[in-house]
Amino acid sequence: MWKQFASGDFEVFSRMFLVMQTILNAEQMKELFYGTEIRQRHSENFVVGFDRILKLAKECDMDNIITDSLLYSAHGLLNIRMRDMHSSIKFPHIESTNSQEYLSRINETK
Repeated sequence: MWKQFASGDFEVFSRMFLVMQTILNAEQMKELFYGTEIRQRHSENFVVGFDRILKLAKECDMDNIITDSLLYSAHGLLNIRMRDMHSSIKFPHIESTNSQEYLSRINETK
């Protein structure tokens, strides 16, 4: 993994955590992210940092192109998972493009 990271694959660790959710149950994943003070701090820092990036994207991107790209990256999917698993904070839903609505509009213009 470190070799992948060193060669420019900066989402390798996020993908690893996403794959782990196919092996571990929800409680084990929650323990992994929030089970100790240091894990909780790291997870919360990740969420806060990612939310700040999303805020900047929304401020300059009215069509949600940047926001959608961020949300559906490995980092974005991990961020959503961490938000959902937080025990004491109920994070607001992150708005993105409604894919079905978008595809319907494209289909109507044919």
